[in-house]
Amino acid sequence: MKIEGVELRELKIPLVSPFETSGWREEEKNCIIVEMMSAHRTGFGECAVTAGPWYGRKLHRAHGMS
Repeated sequence: MKIEGVELRELKIPLVSPFETSGWREEEKNCIIVEMMSAHRTGFGECAVTAGPWYGRKLHRAHGMS
């Protein structure tokens, strides 16, 4: 199967009630929807995104993803 296209969509979904810890408060959740297209099929995936500084290139390197 040859991938002919990829589209990313960023969504901000409001939470029914805020999620709160001693360090931060979230009132909406960000997520990325991935759509991959080929000649005869289309597939979707999701990636949950966090706004914290603990997610980034260093994490990718630590897990051999870059």
